[in-house]
Amino acid sequence: MAAWRTLPAREFRSGLAETIKHACMSDEQFFSYLEANMDRIITEEGELILDAGVCEQLALTNCRIKYAVVEQDEHEHNLRQILNLGHTAGRALEALSGYQLLHGEAIAVGLVIQARLGAKYGYMTEEEAGRVAALLK
Repeated sequence: MAAWRTLPAREFRSGLAETIKHACMSDEQFFSYLEANMDRIITEEGELILDAGVCEQLALTNCRIKYAVVEQDEHEHNLRQILNLGHTAGRALEALSGYQLLHGEAIAVGLVIQARLGAKYGYMTEEEAGRVAALLK
């Protein structure tokens, strides 16, 4: 976790998009934890706080979620595709920006796009899509 403190705030925020992706795809409780504790990680202005307890929880939960997916789909048959949540539109935006957008920034936009489409087609509520957008903001 000491390495996290060496990152520029923009890079750290970019990585948070993957954390939020993990919460969106598999763990409502973790999503709520992020909503309640984001101000202990980073300020609204983008300055890093990196509360040790919260960051430890982020690292452990991220590893648990990704491990569970990979363990169930070790040979990439289907389930592992869930790890690409937000990546279809995100990768396109990343390329269209000439890679001026960091990967996580593009994935964040892709997650919002997918959440809005999910609400439009009845897979989630407008309120849930709004929560995703608000947390990524």
